Amino acid sequence: MFDKDKNIINASISARIIEIAGEQWIVSYSKDIGYVKKIENELRKAYEEKVAELNLKESELDKRKQQIAKEIADREKIEKSLIKSEEKYRFFFDELPIGAYRTSEDGQFISVNKAFALILGVRNPEEILKYNANDFYIHTEERTEIIEKQ
Repeated sequence: MFDKDKNIINASISARIIEIAGEQWIVSYSKDIGYVKKIENELRKAYEEKVAELNLKESELDKRKQQIAKEIADREKIEKSLIKSEEKYRFFFDELPIGAYRTSEDGQFISVNKAFALILGVRNPEEILKYNANDFYIHTEERTEIIEKQ
């Protein structure tokens, strides 16, 4: 089919014979499918752009998942190393043949080894944790002086 300027139009043409009041009539109609094809092409292009955009985002998500997995693995490795280090420290501290302890600044015992507990006449180091270091000083000002020198 052509338009008025003889340009080709993408059209669908249908015809049908109908009967009205005993007379036969040919009825034809046309439909411009160029517009439909144009819309289909625009939709196809928009769809392809969205698919490309989603593929890019999926790729970015995959990269981020890999980064997170690596960070988790690194953190787990560090945590295991820390636990191992703490176990070594704890074993060393607990098995020292000399008395050792840690306190807070106000004198509350934080940790005590076996040797220190025995020096104070206690079998279980945990029992000492309920005391304050100042309870064991004859002159409590000595402890204050030691802390101030630190």
